[in-house]
Amino acid sequence: MYTSYQSIYSVRNNHQTVKNVQHRFYRRQSRRLRRMIVTALFILMLFIACGSIVQAWTQDKNENHALYKEVIVMNGDTLWDIAKQYLPYDMDIRDYVNEIAKHNHIRGGFLMAGEVIEIPIYNKASR
Repeated sequence: MYTSYQSIYSVRNNHQTVKNVQHRFYRRQSRRLRRMIVTALFILMLFIACGSIVQAWTQDKNENHALYKEVIVMNGDTLWDIAKQYLPYDMDIRDYVNEIAKHNHIRGGFLMAGEVIEIPIYNKASR
């Protein structure tokens, strides 16, 4: 038996069901889109972080491989005087002297005439 009440009720119910299905569909689609965006951003950040780490690692390796110039110690030369000749503009002379002494295993700052020491050369902007 089909009455007008059932007809109105079923149409309204049918209409609500369609709306609910559409609403659920759009919610699922928006969730998927959000997940994809978050995943893409996470992967992008991961690539940037890995790239930064690799770049920093290679820079550290390159800094450890400074060019060295061999210098023959003359009579009366001091480590301070030799360091002053090759000192980079952006470096403190005390740090440079300590680095030269450490690299050449010099203790006490005593040099002998005729000795050959290696001086690190970092850039062309040295005195």
